[in-house]
Amino acid sequence: MSILERFSTIIKANINDLLDRAEDPAKMMDQYMRQLMSDLADVKREIREFTHRAASRSHIVRDDGIDGYVELVQLPEALDEAHKVVAADWFRANRYLEFLPTPYDCSGQKFTNWFKLFCRQGHWFAYHSVSVDV
Repeated sequence: MSILERFSTIIKANINDLLDRAEDPAKMMDQYMRQLMSDLADVKREIREFTHRAASRSHIVRDDGIDGYVELVQLPEALDEAHKVVAADWFRANRYLEFLPTPYDCSGQKFTNWFKLFCRQGHWFAYHSVSVDV
């Protein structure tokens, strides 16, 4: 064993001894409890944010399993006074699901089959048929 290795071992041993003496179990438990309480507060905040999130503007009205589903989508209130063409353009830009060709079968992609816009009680809605490539 060379002198440098022995010197390195002595220094490591002394540093570990200093750390062991400085480590107070009661203080360490207090620190662990503070961290646990902080994590608990974060979890509670995230649960609160999740439960108070905005209501979904779409609801599945027919579920066909692997063949897809039909959903009823309420368009944003900013479009309530808009013409049907404007509402259709918004739907195509924001909700329409394009199928992207792949060299593989059964890609699992969702895509829009059709959609039908209608206005009820001054709000625009759309029935949106979505299929899955299986």
